[in-house]
Amino acid sequence: MYYFGSVALKNILGQEYGITAARGKWIEKKGIKYMPTWHPAALLRDETKKIDFINDLKLVTELSSQEIDRT
Repeated sequence: MYYFGSVALKNILGQEYGITAARGKWIEKKGIKYMPTWHPAALLRDETKKIDFINDLKLVTELSSQEIDRT
């Protein structure tokens, strides 16, 4: 699972998480892996975040591929 933005991150995983520190890192909670990343609106405001966003989605794709290969 992946989350777009701070509001989704804090509502699902808890107030102790901040998007800047958490994005790009897998967080596992109750056996579910989460990948926080920038909200698409943040990409419109700051284009330098697009590279981080793309790299985060690549990590999600890699994990998804590994999960599919296991089945």
